[in-house]
Amino acid sequence: MPDSVFLGSGYDGIGQQYLVLPTENVIPIPHNVPDKIAVLTELSSVSLHAANNVCDYFGSGKVAVFGDGPVGYLTAATLHHVFDIPKDSLLVFGAMVERLAYFDFATTHLVHDFNFREEADVVAVMECTGGAFSKNAINQAIELIEPQGKITLMGVSEERVPINTREVLEKGLTVYGSSRSTDKEFRTLMNAFQNQAYRDTLEKLVPEQNELIRSAMDLEKAMDKATQNKSWRKTFFIL
Repeated sequence: MPDSVFLGSGYDGIGQQYLVLPTENVIPIPHNVPDKIAVLTELSSVSLHAANNVCDYFGSGKVAVFGDGPVGYLTAATLHHVFDIPKDSLLVFGAMVERLAYFDFATTHLVHDFNFREEADVVAVMECTGGAFSKNAINQAIELIEPQGKITLMGVSEERVPINTREVLEKGLTVYGSSRSTDKEFRTLMNAFQNQAYRDTLEKLVPEQNELIRSAMDLEKAMDKATQNKSWRKTFFIL
């Protein structure tokens, strides 16, 4: 929503010890869901919300994910574990062999040596690249997808991205943007996270060491470190 606000992103309060929230926004975490998995709920909920908007396409063909970073990984994991899309129907495109190796539940391809026009039966695409890679990923998705297919844009770019509108029109494609979620996705994930296989997949994003925060200076240093973090794993703060 246009009037939404986010703590720590244009709105103060991310460091509060206590928060007052509406009842409907408080989702209980099951006892058998570890904190290190539960903390990935918000990120996973964005992937789930995006997938919910195209799930009517699932089962009629293949689904592709562009992006081998954490957003692409969480999205592919959601498609596999929540929607039960099998490995041979879930394609993941990336640029780094070592990152693609984590996606052992999907069929992976390097973008620089793949002929997108030769792959058949792809009916939905999730674009999770963002930044300078958005242009290539979106246009490759347009080449790849079947007529009447649906492309969901999840990657954030600060620059305008030129896309092949001619082929979008010729194929009759739907292009949809998604970067938020609702309490519905959070509740769904609390059940899904009780699946050990899903938790094992998500644990590949858990850092080997957490950042301990005991002062404002600790938080500032940890945030600076996280900004410079080029690792594939996420950064966890212990408050």
